[in-house]
Amino acid sequence: MKRIILWTLGLLLVTLPFTWTYLLAFVSGTHYTCIEDFDSNKTGLTKNSMTIEESRDKKVFIKTLTFDKRELKLDSVNKLAIKNVWIESSWKYECLDTGLTVIPLNNPDIIIEIDDYEKFYESGHQIMYRDKYAGFSGVLSISADILSNDTVSLTIVNKDKKQIDRIKLTDKN
Repeated sequence: MKRIILWTLGLLLVTLPFTWTYLLAFVSGTHYTCIEDFDSNKTGLTKNSMTIEESRDKKVFIKTLTFDKRELKLDSVNKLAIKNVWIESSWKYECLDTGLTVIPLNNPDIIIEIDDYEKFYESGHQIMYRDKYAGFSGVLSISADILSNDTVSLTIVNKDKKQIDRIKLTDKN
């Protein structure tokens, strides 16, 4: 009888830490609602929307800008169509009690949606406003500290920083 009790106590002592580990993992897993398996859902990283619809859905859209030409020239043959240009508040995901939540940040960006980002990226060309380069994360974005201007001119430069094209953006409102 003593052997059975000692064996049972020994078994409990050995399995108890594992039982508590699984129980804690289960309980904490049921309260953790954020899914971060994709890079696009990582919390804390500053982001921009890929489309104007996404910007509106995430409630970070500020306003639409008009543009003076429908295409950006990369060279004498290659051109890229401009789909949309807008200003939005950059944003990040945060994991709150309600789940993965979009948190708008206080730094607006001009977003330029073009038809073939890969072609633009591979060309080595960049878009500049004065001496600032547009960022590239699937969309072209440039800090919109220029919001006070009604019209903004952006320059497309090649790898050698030679001007290839220019686009003028105007406040639609």
